[in-house]
Amino acid sequence: MTAPDPRAVRLSSGPRPVLCLHGFLGGPDDWAPLARALGPGFGVTAWTLPGHGAGPAIPFRRAVDEIAEFLRSLPVPAHVVGYSMGGRLALAVALRRGVPTASVVAISASPGLLTTRARTTRAHTDDRRADALEQDGLAAFVRAWYAQPLFASLLRRPALAARLRALRSRGEPGPRAAALRALTVGRQPSLWPRLADLDAPVLFVAGAEDANYDRLMARAARLCPRGRLLTVPGAGHMPHLERPAFVNRRIAAFVRGNNGDHP
Repeated sequence: MTAPDPRAVRLSSGPRPVLCLHGFLGGPDDWAPLARALGPGFGVTAWTLPGHGAGPAIPFRRAVDEIAEFLRSLPVPAHVVGYSMGGRLALAVALRRGVPTASVVAISASPGLLTTRARTTRAHTDDRRADALEQDGLAAFVRAWYAQPLFASLLRRPALAARLRALRSRGEPGPRAAALRALTVGRQPSLWPRLADLDAPVLFVAGAEDANYDRLMARAARLCPRGRLLTVPGAGHMPHLERPAFVNRRIAAFVRGNNGDHP
C-alpha cells in the first residue's frame, strides 16, 4: 500500500478533485472555508508548500514538477486554486504540458517579472528578508511582514490580523526562510509570454484595495483565452481571507461551472 503523501492534506471527499495551494507563511487550513463552500460534490486537497512543514524548500521548477506529478495521478482533471506564492505555482502547473486542469483560480498571484533586472532585484530583496527571518525569528518577521503597505487593509480587521500573526508565527524560521529564497518571484520564469497558451478557464481574483494586483490580474485575464477577472470590493491582498463568504461563493460557482464532462 502506498503511504499517504504528507504534503496533500485532504479537507473533503467527493468525486471532483480540487487542489488548493496556500501562500507564503500559510497552510492547508486556509482553505477549509472554500471546502465547505464547494460542498460534498468536491474532494478538496490542500497542498503544503515546500518549507512549510511537510518537506524542505525546493526551487520553483521542482515544486511545479511535484505538483504536476500529483495532478497526473488523479483519475480526472482537477480544479487548481492558489493564492499569491501558491497562485504562481498554480499558473505554472496549468501551463505544464501533459497536466490536464479543469480550471484555475489565481488569487493575488503575479505571473512573474518580465526583465532579468527586475527578477535579480526582487531575488536580492527576498534574500534580505529571509536573512531577517532567520536572525529575528518568525514572530518578529511575521509582525513586520503584515505591517507592509501591501497588507494595509488588515488595519480595518484587527481580529483577522491578530489571528494571522498568531497562526503564522508557529513553526521553524529556517524552512520558511529557505522557502522565501527558493520560491521568490525573482527566481521563477516569467509566465506572461505563455498566458495565451493557457487553455483552461482561469479566474483571476484581486482585492479592489490592492490596486497593483488588481491591474496585474486584469491584464492577465485579458491575455488568457478563457480568462476572467473578479475584483473583490472592500478587500486588499488577501481577499479570500478578508471577505471569505463573498470570495468562496464566487470561486465555488466558477468551479461548478467548469466541470465539463467529468463526474
